Amino acid sequence: MSQRFRRALMALVFLSAALPALAHHAVQAQFDFDKPIQLKGTLAKIEWVNPHELIFLYQTKNTYRLIPINGKHPPADELEGTWNGDSIAYWEGDTMVIDSIGFNDFGWLGWPGYFHSEDLHVIEKLRRVGNVLNYQSTAEDSTVLMKPWVLNPRTLLLNTDPKGTLPEELPCAERSLQHMTTKERG
Repeated sequence: MSQRFRRALMALVFLSAALPALAHHAVQAQFDFDKPIQLKGTLAKIEWVNPHELIFLYQTKNTYRLIPINGKHPPADELEGTWNGDSIAYWEGDTMVIDSIGFNDFGWLGWPGYFHSEDLHVIEKLRRVGNVLNYQSTAEDSTVLMKPWVLNPRTLLLNTDPKGTLPEELPCAERSLQHMTTKERG
């Protein structure tokens, strides 16, 4: 077997091993917005699985967070302070750790509302054991906090009831209309 043939064979083996990764990231594997999806039967469960980011859908204020897994924070001088900050996630054993920086200084921590600066650094930890999710959060801000602020750990139980529901947030309602001097808008 010639040296050239061996090299070509080895290159082919390496390329064939990379095909699943290429297919996973290929443009063809992305969602086609122009192609309708038909669902037949009863929809019992929707599950998103994404190995690259965490997706948090919050019940209040219809908010969400997209957190890259194994990402990197941008340089500090490129961060613009936001309410949720810039978050990245990574695994420490069986615990998902979320590291957040780059907050604005308008928010408050917990009740009764401890203020913070733009130097706020939050570490959240999530660990699932069976049907139990344990959540812990620690906030550090050397500008205004003398010591880290630690949220009391939370334990959430998975609802295994197939007919279980979540209550929806109430729609917006005008509650101060009677106090307005004019009802004209614009």
